[in-house]
Amino acid sequence: MTFDPGAYISGLGGIISGVGLLVVVLRNYQTQVKELRRDMDSLKDERVAGIEARISSFESGCQMKHDRLASALNKVEHMAANLDNMVGWTKKLDAKLDRLGEDAASARATVAGQDKWLGNLDAAHQAHVRDRELHHG
Repeated sequence: MTFDPGAYISGLGGIISGVGLLVVVLRNYQTQVKELRRDMDSLKDERVAGIEARISSFESGCQMKHDRLASALNKVEHMAANLDNMVGWTKKLDAKLDRLGEDAASARATVAGQDKWLGNLDAAHQAHVRDRELHHG
């Protein structure tokens, strides 16, 4: 085997050319990887921002519904308190009506007794007048 400097230089040139081509391919690959990472980061940021916007909108909707429900509940509680007051007033009125009924019954009994007494008194007076006319008349 003889040393052929041309073959050696040619082989060395081929290796250098191959390494140069490999360097170009690797740089191109690194550039593409960097671009993909930027695109992925951008996409991730957009998706996170979209999710955050939807969550914020959802929370706002929930807060509005909560406020409306709280307002409605306050109105219902106020109506329940008014209804409770009305029930109390109705019970008081019922008691007063019962007392008025008792008083009216008592007054009717008193009037009936007085009517009978007046009737008896009138009958006695008429008898007295007749008796007087018989004796003096």
